[in-house]
Amino acid sequence: MSVAVSAGRWLANLLKGIPGTYIDTVRLIRSFWWIPLIAALPELVQHIVEIQIGMFTSMTAFKAHSMDVARLIPGGFKVAGMWLTIFVAAVYAFRRRNPGAASRPLWGRLLVAFLINLVVALLAWPLDKLLSEAAFDIAYVLLTLLSLPLLVYFFGALFADAGMTLKQGFVRGWPRIIPMFLFAAIVFLPISPVHRLNHDWAIGAEPLRIWLLMIWDSALIGVMATGMGVGLARGYGAPVPR
Repeated sequence: MSVAVSAGRWLANLLKGIPGTYIDTVRLIRSFWWIPLIAALPELVQHIVEIQIGMFTSMTAFKAHSMDVARLIPGGFKVAGMWLTIFVAAVYAFRRRNPGAASRPLWGRLLVAFLINLVVALLAWPLDKLLSEAAFDIAYVLLTLLSLPLLVYFFGALFADAGMTLKQGFVRGWPRIIPMFLFAAIVFLPISPVHRLNHDWAIGAEPLRIWLLMIWDSALIGVMATGMGVGLARGYGAPVPR
């Protein structure tokens, strides 16, 4: 069998697994309803602040308050809540699909993965000063691509997969990147435009409509973060091409 045929069948099997991501997300939320709240509640807090400072009264007010400290502070908690939801959902989803998996993440490896990613991010800062804009864009893309196996290594530590060492992340991690991004993207891509539209629909609306839209939007973010975590777990455990 040619490499092209083998890769085509692998990709076709991945695409068949797309509905399973949505199904697993619904099942996870039904069993652990509190997971989406980790992201939804900080999101709602920020929306409450935005309503109180009059951000949705007009497009002018929306733009004027976009960098308001009053909304940026809860915004930090919102981002943290979203990532925490993704990680928690990923762990719970992975354990449901792999009942024999270890229950505790490999904390030491998680710290190593975090520190390496921090170093990689910091490397981009001096490059911005040393290179032209075009050269920096190319270098940034290459640096990002080369660091992708670190994502696999990080989630391997999160899932307590002792076999996914840093070396194995760069050796065996590459084929896992596509399904991880695919299954996370199929949740993110349909919901993200609705998230933006919720804000557009709220601008200039009557108070009740604004409140309903922002409550709905917060719930949507919680579901999206949960689904992305489920997708990352499914992608990590998906069969790899041989």
